[in-house]
Amino acid sequence: MSLDLIYFITTCKMDIPYSNQYKYISSIPLDEVKHYYSIDSTHHMADQKFIKSITNKTNFFFYTLKNLPSLTFWGVKLEALSEDSCTVATKYSFRNTNPFKSMYFAALCGSGELATGLLVMAHVSDRGKWSMLVTSFQANFFKKATGKIRFHCNEGARLSEKLTEIEQSAESTGTIFLKCNAINQEGIEVAAFEVTWSLKVK
Repeated sequence: MSLDLIYFITTCKMDIPYSNQYKYISSIPLDEVKHYYSIDSTHHMADQKFIKSITNKTNFFFYTLKNLPSLTFWGVKLEALSEDSCTVATKYSFRNTNPFKSMYFAALCGSGELATGLLVMAHVSDRGKWSMLVTSFQANFFKKATGKIRFHCNEGARLSEKLTEIEQSAESTGTIFLKCNAINQEGIEVAAFEVTWSLKVK
């Protein structure tokens, strides 16, 4: 078996039994394989176990009820969470209204912060013990928020790189700002947020 093949199998953590399958695989040049598999030892996948657990509606409800009860009251829902992104949705109702008959800014900000925070949690939950804290929050509001508003944070790749950088640094600490966009049912951006997280390996 070639050294290139051994490197490919061990780095990509392929579960291939010792059999004649190697005859087929070893005929594929490693350079071609790289087009289909990422062979980057610095890349760290998000915790799929955490993602599966928190995306369960019952688990999410009791998690927010215990830790973030205001979000439960406002009716904040988790729609999707992956290694790359997080989408949270909040529907305008009497529980999150303001005197101007649109969604209260605190409900908007809380939903935006949650979208970034869950993405951080998905990436750090299997990296050992970390502390995470919001140190800065910026918000811009462009339009009245009514109906269902979806909050999208698509910063997973950049976040993963930053966490690896922190792990390899002497201080084991760092900050990253994550962007989140709030989109209404017509596809119009109603608000945008930048949440700065302070992260530290314990």
